[in-house]
Amino acid sequence: MKEQKEIRTITEVTRATEGAGQLMDDALTALHINVPEIRGMGLVSAEGLPIYVSMPQEWDSGGMDEDQACAMVSGLVGIAETSGARFRKKDFQKVTVKYADGYFTAMRVNDNCYMFALTGGEVKLGVLYMNMEEAARQLAGVI
Repeated sequence: MKEQKEIRTITEVTRATEGAGQLMDDALTALHINVPEIRGMGLVSAEGLPIYVSMPQEWDSGGMDEDQACAMVSGLVGIAETSGARFRKKDFQKVTVKYADGYFTAMRVNDNCYMFALTGGEVKLGVLYMNMEEAARQLAGVI
């Protein structure tokens, strides 16, 4: 006996997509509220394509666009994953780079997506990590 596939209407698919979009907005808004030192953040596909990006104006005026930012996130994560593999470390979780005036952190959401945040130097890294991990848990099933 053949298994019948569930057929969903366009309205059902649209509602599901809108629900996922709302969950993404809620999770990222909460992250920004809980960590006000975040100056830019986003979600990037494993291929380096933007899913969601919130960039400060100075990035855009400096010639940095969303595609370039996401490609750099993907490249940095790729370096971290490759380095980990060479050191026999498994399951990349996050990478943080410290600059004179802040931090850049990229974190795994799931096999298909990474989250990133650019913060000022006054950020408490424990608070940032805790809130990014919570947002990643919320987003893992919908992205």
